[in-house]
Amino acid sequence: MVVFSLFLYLSCSDSKDSKGRYKQDNIDDLKQKIILNGNVDAYNQLYLDYMHDSNQTDFLPYSIIMANEHEYPQAFFDVFELLYSTIYYKKESRNYESCVDLNLSCLDLETRSVALSFLKKAIERGNLAASKTLLDYYDKNKHYPIEELYTDKKLMEKAKLNLQNSE
Repeated sequence: MVVFSLFLYLSCSDSKDSKGRYKQDNIDDLKQKIILNGNVDAYNQLYLDYMHDSNQTDFLPYSIIMANEHEYPQAFFDVFELLYSTIYYKKESRNYESCVDLNLSCLDLETRSVALSFLKKAIERGNLAASKTLLDYYDKNKHYPIEELYTDKKLMEKAKLNLQNSE
């Protein structure tokens, strides 16, 4: 039993560097598991690694794959979050700027539309974080009311139901 525990410890510690991030060969393995199998554990591990290194935008393709190909509810919400918190090109100043804006005002209309569609899909699939985001920020009397969201009665009811079912 002690030998097995030692082996398990060494094999797990071998896969991470001194900062707790996965080594490149392990990252490549996680990516393959996501792309080919829709492996949720691999997705969550890769998510943590990318967020740890502030490489959020590099994670976007894997979120899209997990959402569109494997129907993983959290991935739909991750796409939404990654799109509204990304770097964008501001024409007026001709600079790239970071935008973390729940109002989505820094996004061009097409990107905003894509982001909102992923938020809706996350809610439709029961994602609690997406449901909470809708009700806390985008409802009619909240911080950033978005009419196309709060007038969608079916979506609003689904968000409420998601939260009620989690209690």
